[in-house]
Amino acid sequence: MTFSPDACLRAATEAFEAWRTSSRFARRGLLEASLRAYRAAEDDLARLITEETGKPITLARGEVARGAATLQATLEAVAAFGEEAVPYDLMASAEGCRATLRRFPRGVVLAITPFNFPVNLALHKLAPALGAGCSVVWKPCPQAPETSRRLWAAFDAARREVGAPALIQMAQVEPEAAEALARDDRTAVVSFTGSERVGLRLKTLLAGKPLTLELGGNAAVVLDAGIDAAS
Repeated sequence: MTFSPDACLRAATEAFEAWRTSSRFARRGLLEASLRAYRAAEDDLARLITEETGKPITLARGEVARGAATLQATLEAVAAFGEEAVPYDLMASAEGCRATLRRFPRGVVLAITPFNFPVNLALHKLAPALGAGCSVVWKPCPQAPETSRRLWAAFDAARREVGAPALIQMAQVEPEAAEALARDDRTAVVSFTGSERVGLRLKTLLAGKPLTLELGGNAAVVLDAGIDAAS
């Protein structure tokens, strides 16, 4: 089936409209169900990370454990993160007045995640977006497709359990299709973790659109027996 950016974003927008006014009770309930489904998938996820990325199984299990901690921290943050009182009556003209700061979900988030931590770095984006009341179009790395599908399946099982809309649309697509998703007006926020080259391109491409970037890279070095030291 040919991927349709329009159909993907239409589904994500509909899910956002259904979720944006959800209570913190509902959002926390979804994250709790997601954590249960995630824990049931931990062995599968660790095995798939190793098979697809070559990461040693001990490190893969460590990444999966960090993912559970990420989900736990997010659901705890949902309970603590809400309205804030603002010290407004610091001027004579404001005596007797009170002010409250409220935050509202922005919309559909495009989350683009890398290969080196295909589970935990995805959870860094997916879980907070759901907790904030947003929906997500997730463009995972191409190097670990089965790992990504297994993680998505855990979230999908959780949302079905609690009766939430289809909040995560997974888009395993080429860069050109990802750019189309990023540029579309229905995408409210783009969150990218990956190379500096791609990040700077997105910065230019999406001028004026909310964009979060975590840029870096893996610079592996092989030393042979003739090398005494390296810095």
